[in-house]
Amino acid sequence: MRALLRSWIINTAALWLAAEFIPGLDYSKSFYILFLAGGTLVIINLIIKPLVKLLTLPINLLTLGVFSLFIDALMLFLVTLVVNDFKITGFDFNGLTFSGLVIPAIYLPAFWSYFLSSFVINFFKSLLNWIFNK
Repeated sequence: MRALLRSWIINTAALWLAAEFIPGLDYSKSFYILFLAGGTLVIINLIIKPLVKLLTLPINLLTLGVFSLFIDALMLFLVTLVVNDFKITGFDFNGLTFSGLVIPAIYLPAFWSYFLSSFVINFFKSLLNWIFNK
């Protein structure tokens, strides 16, 4: 029970941090929606994700684990279906220039927003798990 609560808090914090960085991730500025989405993500990751990973094991082996990002994006899509006010939409990236490195402005449709969101959320979950490791 303690691990489940810890996972819920870390997922909620990761969703909040990702929403601060990704303009397409919207929780209506309601922390109730954010906590609901974090709890739903924990439940989906505990129940549905292992089954999907087992079913997609051959393609995951062929892609050397890169297909896991697609599975994470799918789990995030399921969260947006369950929690009505939690949305991931397409957004405009304004570009970035840093020390000669230029990333041009681009529009990311919802499909790619799910991939970017799942990557950023997993990054923050890993970082928070590392920081708050037992």
